[in-house]
Amino acid sequence: MGINHRIVNVVATCDLGVQINLIEYASANSDVVKYDPNVFRAAITRLTTPNSTVLVFHTGRLVVAGAKSIEMARTQAERIKGLLKICKPPLSFRIQNIVTSASLDKKLDLVSLYAQIMIHAQEKIRSVTYEVEIFSGLQIKLDHGCIIIFSTGKIIVTGFTSQTLINQCYDEIGIFLDQQGHSFVRA
Repeated sequence: MGINHRIVNVVATCDLGVQINLIEYASANSDVVKYDPNVFRAAITRLTTPNSTVLVFHTGRLVVAGAKSIEMARTQAERIKGLLKICKPPLSFRIQNIVTSASLDKKLDLVSLYAQIMIHAQEKIRSVTYEVEIFSGLQIKLDHGCIIIFSTGKIIVTGFTSQTLINQCYDEIGIFLDQQGHSFVRA
């Protein structure tokens, strides 16, 4: 059983392979670009329709954040190429992080969930942390990412770089909940 989830943020990096004059770039695109080298080394480009932010460094490297899909992150990097009037393809484009969110629509007893994970799922995880005094979510660290579960039933999955790995993660969560959920779901 997979859990319905949605992407809330994709972070990607791109290397355009050219040096960029950030002062000229900011001047030519002042409606969307903010650049103050005394504050931050990159030009901050805020794109709309769809919304995302792209950091443009003088080295030609970009950091795209706020995209809602991998395709949108790639499209936003292409938009920056257009603003810079660069025609050649980028040297690289790489997804750094995908953040997703889901809701189970049920309350969870995180102390019981922690205990069940420690008993039944220890071989699949690197560590499990639940210290309510420090952070209100149960954190499950995996090889490629992290799952954060809140008592409200909200789940955040982050740190993965592929949609396939994220889907597998939610499938595993769903299977675990089907098998063990009776012991930690609150009425």
